[in-house]
Amino acid sequence: MAPKQPLTSGTVVAQAFRVYLDHIATLVTAALFPLAALFLVEMTLAGSGMKPNEQMLSILPLALLVNACLDAMAAFAAQEAREGTEPKAGLLFRRVWLTGFAPLTLGYTLAGMVMMVGFLPMLIPMAMAGANTPPSPLVLVLLPLCMAPGLIVGGMMSLVIPLIALERMPPLQALRVSYQVMRKQAALGMGVFGFGLLAGSMVPMLLVMMAGEGPLSPLLFLLLMGLTAPLACLGKSLLYFNLKERGELSPFIPPISPPTPPSSTPGA
Repeated sequence: MAPKQPLTSGTVVAQAFRVYLDHIATLVTAALFPLAALFLVEMTLAGSGMKPNEQMLSILPLALLVNACLDAMAAFAAQEAREGTEPKAGLLFRRVWLTGFAPLTLGYTLAGMVMMVGFLPMLIPMAMAGANTPPSPLVLVLLPLCMAPGLIVGGMMSLVIPLIALERMPPLQALRVSYQVMRKQAALGMGVFGFGLLAGSMVPMLLVMMAGEGPLSPLLFLLLMGLTAPLACLGKSLLYFNLKERGELSPFIPPISPPTPPSSTPGA
């Protein structure tokens, strides 16, 4: 048997792009529904006269739920794509419902809390920068260095939602398994998580900033998130499938066979 090629973040990202482009209509449609619900609640709270801090606290549980659902839908879509089945938005919603909002949200929240600890060093260059524009060269050097621990920890948490959604693991067990597997794959996890952060958050924010502030900015951000969030989430899902296929998860769950390529026989 030929030795397996090393798994890289570039390989996982390339797979994510292929699945995304093959099923873009379904993935974007499925993402826009929960994001639109979050958007409507945000707009309602913004017009209610509540203070910004109160708005943030009020919207936080729904935001955590929506993001957990986006990750879970990407995991289910990736599974169906690997099995040669066309993902359907309605079935993705149903599978999320059957998995349960509570374990998904709890798992996402716990993983997020762990990641926040990893990003704490970023407070150092941010405090040094203060209101200075542009920031000093030292701050520009420290910023990526202080971001690295957060990316590493984020990579270690990348398997939490796929494990809950696809393996029905309890949240705390999923957290432990994700850490134990990904601590040995730090560079791989860092690359995949970094790609997700870039595609799912930074690109939409940057594009909205380039377009300029206006009354339609929130709606533009919603549409951009609907386009990019599925791609960002697919990276973590396909990382899970690659590691499971290679037996990296075998101490915890059985390995799986590689996906069967589509038949090229006419009429098959």
